[in-house]
Amino acid sequence: MNKKIHPLFVALSIIISLSLVSSITASIGNSRMILRLDVNETLEKYILVKNVNDVDVTVELFKSGDLADYIQIKENNITLSPGEEKNIYFTIKSPQKGMSVSKINVKFTPEDGPSVGLSSTITLIAGNST
Repeated sequence: MNKKIHPLFVALSIIISLSLVSSITASIGNSRMILRLDVNETLEKYILVKNVNDVDVTVELFKSGDLADYIQIKENNITLSPGEEKNIYFTIKSPQKGMSVSKINVKFTPEDGPSVGLSSTITLIAGNST
């Protein structure tokens, strides 16, 4: 009888544990951009970040890729309340002729629990008018 109770106890413990796990979701606008600029031209754009959760989340932005040194993020650490959304502005400069791909990575972190990340991919075409 004890051997039958033990597996049942383990199964119930797992089910209860899974129901207590909470996770957040993430949402951004402008997840893909294709920008055309002249060489050395600077452009201001934004990424819309949305908190679609029932709890506050901290939002951090990180740049990566070919043009990471030429991207300036205006705010890279904000807190959004449930249901709140905000445009996060950045500037990007085209240092040379050609095509480059970069990303702005957006990390959503609740007070308790794991983080979730999304990326906005920026394709920059510089120096070509066609």
